[in-house]
Amino acid sequence: MKTNGALENDHVCLQKEDDCKALADKIIRSLDGSLSHEEEMEVIEQIQKYPCCLEKMNIARAYKAFICHKVQKLQVPETLIDSIKNRIDTSNL
Repeated sequence: MKTNGALENDHVCLQKEDDCKALADKIIRSLDGSLSHEEEMEVIEQIQKYPCCLEKMNIARAYKAFICHKVQKLQVPETLIDSIKNRIDTSNL
């Protein structure tokens, strides 16, 4: 069970969705080396202040990796495609 502090932090993080997106952008720019030292220090401070943003980024990355691993693009025969289209066309009549 979460403590009141944990619930409060989760609530704050949910209110800061745009801030999390902005932080993700700053992290990427920091990794690219395009931030000044002061901006990098701000990023570190924001990560410490809103660790849930970093967690959300990790969850989103893990979800994307999972989907990419599970979803396969398969080639199907044209005859199957035509058959499905014909069934759709005849069911709409």
